[in-house]
Amino acid sequence: MELPDKVYFRIGEVATLLGVEPHVVRFWQAQFPAVRPERSHAGRFLYSRAAVERLARIRTLLYDQGYTIAGAKKALAGGQAAEPTPARPATADVAQAAVDAGTTKQAVELQAEVERLRREIRGYETRLESAKVSEAAQRLREAGSRSRQKAEVQAALADAEELVALLAR
Repeated sequence: MELPDKVYFRIGEVATLLGVEPHVVRFWQAQFPAVRPERSHAGRFLYSRAAVERLARIRTLLYDQGYTIAGAKKALAGGQAAEPTPARPATADVAQAAVDAGTTKQAVELQAEVERLRREIRGYETRLESAKVSEAAQRLREAGSRSRQKAEVQAALADAEELVALLAR
């Protein structure tokens, strides 16, 4: 992957470069400590070139090589895991064995089923990632609301104390 000649990238740019949705990038940033973007003065995530390259490596491990999140973490922690933790079912091995044995029709059917199951699993993973991100966003909104309420109460208390002081004069 060829990165544009920039120092920092916004999350939308990173998602486009990697071919994933922005919520997937946020999920990976939560799962992989090596990916820690900085925040701009406006509060937006800014990813360095090194962070984007790490995210590209994570995407390759997960999408192209079939690692699970746990397997990708091990691979990144140790440079490269001795044995990948496959997300793909063992049926792929059966399909390849059938091809090797010359039973092409069964192999084609098995390979089609394996691909269908892979797509289905990716769909479930995406929905799960979205649900986790949505849940975290809701918690942040609730925390922000509580902070605003606390600030309003403190301001009202300060106003009341000021009135009491004026009345005491």
